Amino acid sequence: MSHANIDRIDYDQWTVVGEFDIDRPFYRVALGDDAGTELYVSSATGDIVLSTTQNGRLANYLGSVVHWIYPAGLRHNRQAWSVLMRLLSLAATLGAVAGVAVGLVRLRTRAAYVGLQRWHHVLGLMMAPFILCWIFSGLLSTIDGLFPHEDELFRALHTLDFPPLTSHPVLRTGAIVALCLFGLAFSLTGVMLALQRLRMTFAKAKGNF
Repeated sequence: MSHANIDRIDYDQWTVVGEFDIDRPFYRVALGDDAGTELYVSSATGDIVLSTTQNGRLANYLGSVVHWIYPAGLRHNRQAWSVLMRLLSLAATLGAVAGVAVGLVRLRTRAAYVGLQRWHHVLGLMMAPFILCWIFSGLLSTIDGLFPHEDELFRALHTLDFPPLTSHPVLRTGAIVALCLFGLAFSLTGVMLALQRLRMTFAKAKGNF
């Protein structure tokens, strides 16, 4: 029979955000069950404020922690994390704008693209409006007061939270999944092209010896 393990913590990966400040420190209770359940009990109120499982923690390590660059040590330093997010969001926005500009110029010059290069170019231009909106909305989320009604603008650009999609959840979900798949295809073609160039570079370097 398994026994619960209890330790007292100020914060960890799942309780690092400021919304938990009023409940710190926590009693983290590992139940020792098959699901790997851990309960977070507020020392201030005695309430269970969070429950996680092993699968949920693993999924979030691969998802939200990576997506938001959310390692607990960095996120605990809110100022450093905020500055990093702003710089990366700005760099990503400028990089996306530059990529679209180069893509349009190369399209006008009718540069010869074949195979993966053509797919990468076409997918990139098709996705350009959505990529720009998504990355720019990420920048919006890091800088308060940049635009009027920026909360509504952020939701519209980042999560497609606008009429008529909001009144058709299935359509909205389908659109988000489709855009994610297009973005994944664009990214994968870029990775494959980069690997091809690396192989060519290594082969050329090997031939020179």
